[in-house]
Amino acid sequence: MLQSWKRLQVTYHGGKYSIQRSLALEAYTRSASSSRVLLLCIATPLPMATLVILQELIPLQDPKDGWKANYGFWLRDAITAFVVNLTNLGQAPFFITDLPISKLQFAPLYYVVQIIVFRIVIGTRIFYRMLAQRFQLERYMAFITIQFTLVLLYPAYEAVFHVAEETWYHFLVILLLPVIKVVVKNMVLRCTMHLEDMMPEAAIFTVDYFNAIYVATCVQSSSSASAIMAITITDLTQALLMLYGLHRHTARTLPKLGRIVKEIPLNDSVLLSLSTLCRDLVNRDKQLDVGIRVRSCIPHQLSPIDEELIDKLDFLTNTTRVHVVQKAAIEGHREDLSWDSNSTSITGSSWCSRRRSDVIYPSIQLNTTPAEKLNILREALGVLFTTECLVVAAYLEAVVPLFYSGYMLVMVHFPSAQYHSEMVGVTRENVGATVFPLFVFAVLQIVAFVLLGLLIKRNCGIRALWQLAFVLESQMFLIQGKLMVWIMITLCCRLAHFGKYFFPNGSLRC
Repeated sequence: MLQSWKRLQVTYHGGKYSIQRSLALEAYTRSASSSRVLLLCIATPLPMATLVILQELIPLQDPKDGWKANYGFWLRDAITAFVVNLTNLGQAPFFITDLPISKLQFAPLYYVVQIIVFRIVIGTRIFYRMLAQRFQLERYMAFITIQFTLVLLYPAYEAVFHVAEETWYHFLVILLLPVIKVVVKNMVLRCTMHLEDMMPEAAIFTVDYFNAIYVATCVQSSSSASAIMAITITDLTQALLMLYGLHRHTARTLPKLGRIVKEIPLNDSVLLSLSTLCRDLVNRDKQLDVGIRVRSCIPHQLSPIDEELIDKLDFLTNTTRVHVVQKAAIEGHREDLSWDSNSTSITGSSWCSRRRSDVIYPSIQLNTTPAEKLNILREALGVLFTTECLVVAAYLEAVVPLFYSGYMLVMVHFPSAQYHSEMVGVTRENVGATVFPLFVFAVLQIVAFVLLGLLIKRNCGIRALWQLAFVLESQMFLIQGKLMVWIMITLCCRLAHFGKYFFPNGSLRC
């Protein structure tokens, strides 16, 4: 059963970093200061929190007064629509060329309106060029549809959760939440398989984010101590399984590297060894496995030295951005390969170039075969993918309960709290006791995050906070867009203005 559950996890599905992204991460870990890393990790949720607070400053009117009097609600709705559309447009260039937006067939009314407006703005010629990218268009449309399916799925789960309170099947409903998360993450995986470097961000900042918000909601709103305990135990069990799976997955990584790379450094062992392997494969073996992606689907600034290495590896594999490989072409042109150090490369950022010139790489054991090098290279790239998935997910699972606790403490001071379903029965006098279980839950998640970081450092020599900061900075626009969209939809739209339903126990849910 444990193996079956593990096979369903996106983390262990076999994804790998591209070489370009691994080089960018190595340069980042060498150049980024501790203060910069901590600032990124702490400041990432702040724009989301600021947006929520600013929106709550817009006064709300009683929904009984009718739609004409409720100008505050319509203004909030317009802000939400703007942020949603801006985020959708921002994601599109990573999925498809020429920024196509939607496919008319099978599209709901929202997407039909969006495509008509977009068609008017950009004109006929560009519009038909975009429609030519049908395969990419369909994957992007599927990804957007899955994202907004969550808007219906998780509120429905919350409704079932409260209906099931104090019943014999309540624990089964709690166990349903991680199952939903795994199923939807695998659906996201199918839409982003051609964008492997984007998989962790796309899946985690959509599915795990929603899951974390609704776990926090259920912990805060549950009237049963046994339900809170069951949610906590279920979540901590998943954390322990995650730590165990990571240990099994990475325990042999450094020993394998030690048999190939001489004098592995203590810090950033996998990253530095991986860079050494790439250089050795280019300079000595002049070959690279066709199953390894060279270029990333995400833009990264590299030093000129690293850009030159990427160009050479790209030539070896004849790789395009979507990884179209023709082995015959490699063999036919290998003799014509020029290793001129003055070949054209994109100038990297100054911090990358400055740091890269001081790097001393370890050497490779002379008796190592190219096949052994390629095997450990694939494994190291897979380890980076796995650690990114786990670190980012653990970060969200720790941050969201803390954010939600702060949100509840602040919301009791806003007049609009009377219209929020999650604030029913919460007052300035009892808000501390209400959020205390959630705060304890957040502390446990922080402990799990720290243990994960220590395990990654021990088994892989990778500093987890630096990898987390690298993700938060290199994909900042995508991450901030998702954080803002989902928090506005899940929190700011829990208003009586959207309708309400009274559960059998008398509690109100919008």
